[in-house]
Amino acid sequence: MDRISRRSQGPEGVRFGNHRISSLLFADDVVLMASSGQDLQHVLERFAAECEAAGMRISTSKSEAMVLDRKRVACPLRVGGEVLPQVEEFKYLGVLFTSEGKMEREIDRRIGAASAVMRSVYLDRHGKMFKSLDLSLIVEFMLMFYKDKPIDWLLDHIMWVKVCNPEKDAKHCDRQKANLRIRFKPSLFQHVGTHSSLAGKIQKLKDKDFGKQTLHKGHANPLAEVTTSLKTYQHFTLEKAYLGEDFFWAFTPVAGDFIRIRFFTPVRIERYFFRSGNIEHPGDKLFNTSVEVLPFDNIQAEKEALTEGREKTPKYHRTEDGFIRIGTFQNGIAEGEVDPTFGPLEAMRLSVLTDSPVWVILSEAASFFHQDFVFMLVYVSEERNV
Repeated sequence: MDRISRRSQGPEGVRFGNHRISSLLFADDVVLMASSGQDLQHVLERFAAECEAAGMRISTSKSEAMVLDRKRVACPLRVGGEVLPQVEEFKYLGVLFTSEGKMEREIDRRIGAASAVMRSVYLDRHGKMFKSLDLSLIVEFMLMFYKDKPIDWLLDHIMWVKVCNPEKDAKHCDRQKANLRIRFKPSLFQHVGTHSSLAGKIQKLKDKDFGKQTLHKGHANPLAEVTTSLKTYQHFTLEKAYLGEDFFWAFTPVAGDFIRIRFFTPVRIERYFFRSGNIEHPGDKLFNTSVEVLPFDNIQAEKEALTEGREKTPKYHRTEDGFIRIGTFQNGIAEGEVDPTFGPLEAMRLSVLTDSPVWVILSEAASFFHQDFVFMLVYVSEERNV
């Protein structure tokens, strides 16, 4: 990749101080930069030519363009006749960049991610993280009342002052405070000993979640829209399960019910893994349920993968709406590889074939996708002082 980048260098680029930079490399991630859309097209064409000479190609389904400017500017870029999509935001090396050049969302995301880990003590309330904007208020409040009450009580009082409405009931106040608190389960820490900061009190409480096995397992899945015909139980939604935040729990499935994952952009899925049930409800599994895929190029997939042998007998079963059945659940688990001749997939689906006698939990959902060449294009306007 270093050699391709060096050979495709030209006069274009973006000036940073005394340096002009036209590309950034990290492993197989590439960023091309220019000060105009025309310059960026030239950089892209040279880079694509060098890739082809080296036996590589640009994956247009994973390539996007973004303009850094105060106003919206169109930047139509083409690779091999295909127009690359232009986006308003892009996450590169874990950092969220926006077309306006602002970092507020990235800062909030980092604070939220850190808080999710730091707010992991249920009983002692240690490991809190706050915005620097609130620290002066918190310090002043603690200095005034730390001799009268434990710190965790005072933190609760601060939250009451900040979010609770005296004209609303206690339940409304609890909901408002719950929106600010992020609890990590199972807890990472446990109260040790019986000492309490309250004079004369013996602390015998233990965190009920400490040491418990998790009820779900998260994975870094491709961006997608997830839908289901199943009736969700309480807050255990399919979206949370796909994002790895919680498990999906639904009422009894019947024949014809489905769980569908429709990818925002076609993705090459190498293999899949779905687990139903969990340690607390091991019987809530998917029975007689198939795993199906919808290739982005259905015609080519049918030519290459749906027939085999001289008699051209069906290799896979195709449903009436174009999905191809590639696997089934066995003892609550479905796993397998996706035929590479299918090419990029538009969607995946779990289809219930017969009525089930029990509720269902989806505790793990993983689509392992091919990341052969991640490509990002950034066009930076010279009018903006970046």
